[in-house]
This record gives sequence, C-alpha cells and structure tokens, in this order.
Amino acid sequence: MQKYFFIISIFFLAVQPLFSQSISNPSIGLEGIKFSISINNLPPAGIIKIIIKGENFSKTIEAVVTHNKIDTAVVIEKIGDFDISLAHLNVPHSSIRIIPGILSIIPPVLAIILALVFRQVIISLLFGVYIGVVFVFDYNPFIAILRLIDTYIINAISDTSHLKIIVFTLLFGGVVGLISKSGGTKGIANLVTKFARS
Repeated sequence: MQKYFFIISIFFLAVQPLFSQSISNPSIGLEGIKFSISINNLPPAGIIKIIIKGENFSKTIEAVVTHNKIDTAVVIEKIGDFDISLAHLNVPHSSIRIIPGILSIIPPVLAIILALVFRQVIISLLFGVYIGVVFVFDYNPFIAILRLIDTYIINAISDTSHLKIIVFTLLFGGVVGLISKSGGTKGIANLVTKFARS
C-alpha cells in the first residue's frame, strides 16, 4: 500500500508544475471594501500565507487550501498600489490599486444631476461612465476617453444581455411612436379628459 501511495505522490509532484498557478484578483478596489483573491492549482499544503505589500503597508493573510485552491476575501484600509504574493511559493505576483471608497458614488450622482439639469439622459450617463473610467485609469482623462470607447462601450454593446435591453427599448420606443402617429395617444387623452376635474 505504501508503495502505491509513494508512486501516486511522485506522479502528482511531477504533474503539478504542468498546471499554471496564478493569483486572480481585481485590478482596482475600494478602500475598506472586500475584494476576492483566488489561486488555483495549488499543492495540498494546508495553509498558505498571502502577502500584501504597499508603500508603508504590509499585511499577511493565512488562507486554507481546499481542493487545491484558495478563495478568500480581503479588506485593505489604505489607498495606493499594492503587490500580492504568496510566501514560499514561486507564483507570479499580482497587483491591485485601492482608491477612496467615496469615489464610487461620484459617477452616479453626477449622472443624475446632469440628467436633471440638462434633460439629456444618454449624454449624462455617458459622462458618468467617463468619470468612473477616469478613476479606474489612474485619473488620466485622455486615456479614459480611449478606454471608454474601446473597452467599456464596445464590451457593453457586445454583451448579449445588454444588447437585448437595447433592442427591446428601441422596439418599445418604435411602438409608442407608431401609436402616437396613428392618433392612439390623442384618443387616450380624449378618453381620460372626461374624468378630469382640474
């Protein structure tokens, strides 16, 4: 029995490097808000230390390896760029940039205010998304314009669920326009005005 266990262990150790190990985490996070770190194809080591380092900041998290992977939530209470690595394992490092949490409410609030002031919903939403992209791409307004177009707008349009909503909205607007041109809305208005008292 021990002979078979030894052969299986040697086989597992020989095959293990074939599976790439990498740290998976978002590229940007919010200060004081949880984000997920996951690592796959790890050896069954029990507990592995995740090291997060930044300028004047260091944090070590012990995570339990279950089914050869780690999936844990982390909170960083500081702002800046941080390096994520594993202690005693030769896994490529990852990084995350933490921005102030208050910045997450600025794009939607700005989009709502602009929509109320200028009565242009699409332009207001586009400007709100642009401000969010400025935050994501290190506060650079020129790169944000490019990434807004080639990353966020293209990805939003190519997503099938978003495309279904766009098509439904266009068709719904077309039906409303057809009813209006055929006099349907005028007929409903004439029907309702009989009951109006003021």
